[in-house]
Amino acid sequence: MTTPRIPALAALLVPFSIALAAAPPKESARPASPAATGADATLTEGRNLTQALYRGELAEIWKRLSPAARSLVEAPSRLELLRTSWQDRFGKETKILDEKTDSLAGTRRYLRIATFSKAKTPVEIPWNFDRNNEITTLGIRPQPVPGAAPHENEPPKVALRLPFDGEWTVWWGGRTVWTNFHAINADQRFAAISSS
Repeated sequence: MTTPRIPALAALLVPFSIALAAAPPKESARPASPAATGADATLTEGRNLTQALYRGELAEIWKRLSPAARSLVEAPSRLELLRTSWQDRFGKETKILDEKTDSLAGTRRYLRIATFSKAKTPVEIPWNFDRNNEITTLGIRPQPVPGAAPHENEPPKVALRLPFDGEWTVWWGGRTVWTNFHAINADQRFAAISSS
């Protein structure tokens, strides 16, 4: 599934809350060229980077990390420690449930949803890339669940209008976690972040 939008957060996922499997599933390939663009190329690149991470081929991943991501990881040796902790927590990937890509304004993202041998619920493997094709997000985390919204299917009782006019880009906005990561919080479920 490909949709035209952008991740609002261009930073590495909190590394302590995400995890990774050790053994590669059936796919095999090296990380794609950083110059790759387009939905198919992003899909291939996400798959290849995931496999490289599973195999422990971290040197190329480290080279591609954005400065902000590198500062969060701190050192190549720490990336290996994170990979090991992800493996210990989630085990091996057992089945790919879904893959998604999207892009906007020069940034791209890939999301893989899979089952893992030690996880009771689906797990996400995200990769985000900035305008320079540097990796801004990587890791593995339990699949986030949207916050409770008991009235989400009811029509609004009042007319709603944005407090501005003109053309704006919605960075985060929507009912799902894919279109609006804030949807995991009940009090932010239908929030939107925009810029002119």
